[in-house]
Amino acid sequence: MTKKLALLVLLGGLVAGILPALAQQSGNSAQANQVAGEIMVSEYGKWSIQTLSPMTAGVASTVNLAPCFVHVGTGNRQIFPFWAQNNYSLNVPIQVQDGTLSETITSESAASYPTTATVPPTVQPYTCSVTVTPTNSHAAGVTITSGDGGMAEAINDALSLGAASVTIDPAASLPSSYPASTVVYPNVQIVDKRAPRVQYWNPQPTSAATTSTGAPAVRTATAACPATLLATTVCDSTVAVASGGFTNAAQYVWVAYVDLLGGVSQASATAHYTSAGALDIFFNAPAAATGQVGYIVGVGLSYATAYWFPMTSAYCTLTTIETVTPACALANATYSQAGSNAFIPKPLTTFALYPAAGGVANAYNPNPQNHTTFAYVPSQRPSLGFQTEYGPFNATAALTAGQLGVLGTVILPTGYLNYIPRDLELHGKFNYTPTTGGTAPEVLVEIGDVTDFTTGTPKALCTLLEVHTTTTAAYSVDFTCTLQTQATGTTGTIQPGGFLVDGLEAGTTLAIVAPEQDTGAITADVQDQDLLFIVFSQTSSAETTGPTLQKLTINQIN
Repeated sequence: MTKKLALLVLLGGLVAGILPALAQQSGNSAQANQVAGEIMVSEYGKWSIQTLSPMTAGVASTVNLAPCFVHVGTGNRQIFPFWAQNNYSLNVPIQVQDGTLSETITSESAASYPTTATVPPTVQPYTCSVTVTPTNSHAAGVTITSGDGGMAEAINDALSLGAASVTIDPAASLPSSYPASTVVYPNVQIVDKRAPRVQYWNPQPTSAATTSTGAPAVRTATAACPATLLATTVCDSTVAVASGGFTNAAQYVWVAYVDLLGGVSQASATAHYTSAGALDIFFNAPAAATGQVGYIVGVGLSYATAYWFPMTSAYCTLTTIETVTPACALANATYSQAGSNAFIPKPLTTFALYPAAGGVANAYNPNPQNHTTFAYVPSQRPSLGFQTEYGPFNATAALTAGQLGVLGTVILPTGYLNYIPRDLELHGKFNYTPTTGGTAPEVLVEIGDVTDFTTGTPKALCTLLEVHTTTTAAYSVDFTCTLQTQATGTTGTIQPGGFLVDGLEAGTTLAIVAPEQDTGAITADVQDQDLLFIVFSQTSSAETTGPTLQKLTINQIN
């Protein structure tokens, strides 16, 4: 063999030895099946990382890692698996490969994003760590890999990129409990392309009925902020408002929780204090609560007129975990989210009243649903980004003659109706039993927006008026309301349609059919946040037990 040929063979051997080492340092194998920019789960489950520090059984152990970054996609883009939206994520299960001591650790309690190593000698150019509590002790140098086939890592990357979906491709290898067991991020859609057909996994409450933690604690309201702030503190701030601010009068305040899908709880009970006037009103962030990621507030000259403030970044740091209901961030350990205090500068009388479980008789207090636990559930249709299937709402307050009750309230994402075409169908069912007979009961679907409310009263869209006389028997109502956006913007228009069927539960007489009565499109602001109210009016009858909206389904036709 010539010296030149021997040198080439030697160099070839060195390169062959170096390339696997470099691949190992990348923390992931080469990516081969990335398709059209999809975030494919299988590509996020291939990484392996070495630990540089030991783990102690039953003790929170901060573990340094090497390498810090893993590579994904055809471009070998670097990601840190334990990071999402500029914050550490607690949703990544890891598998510790350590012989008979091998185990799966379901989540982390903290993580540090890779930073440039500055103190030599170093194993790699970056330093990073995760904090975990293992069941077994492990020496430094063990290997950790993905514990869920890359599901959580793909979601984290989608969040960081602002992507709307991740794909479970046929090459993905997930534990049998996934993706149902994955921590839910409502802004990420999961598209499952495994056989036999494409299906979607949509974020939904795990219970059809409302499972709210209840109203937040009553506020501790005082003009002078205490030296030690409580989670319930509301008080005058030191921020002056030049004009249009609150007056030197009793200010009634409340807060309500916002859950993972934007569902709103009932408001805290009435509390008030006399403000010095012309100052921001300060709301300390409420205490954390199961399933809740945000909160909203209300202020008014009485509890009945303490209007819901549509939250913006001018008032607080908004949560980004959910985006259906703009809400101030609430401390939530699952999502590594810190709470944000709120500063409200001026009164508002053009949005909703305080939310109440079951509403308030003859008042348009919202009656929304709020939940505590959520999961990804399979569906043949992609998510609309908000809850579309509702079980029983809280029973409406008992109504006397001529009163109305809010059967349920649906919160739509900001600008959801601001499209042409946008066709929406609401279908619901409820029962009622008058204690005194009457005439012409009525079901309405009404819309409320920051410009559509008149001191808490929304604007009627579907008007389903029955022409018949009720007795004291039990009645069953099935109704459909369709809404078609025909013009967009703050002076948009919506054409309603639909009908209801109302008959005796016993079915002994012919049911009444009532068509939707409007003859033309109705002007409504569809650009901002909209609330839809399903309202029942007794007109002239009464009852001692309020009706319950037993189910509500929302279908997007276009």
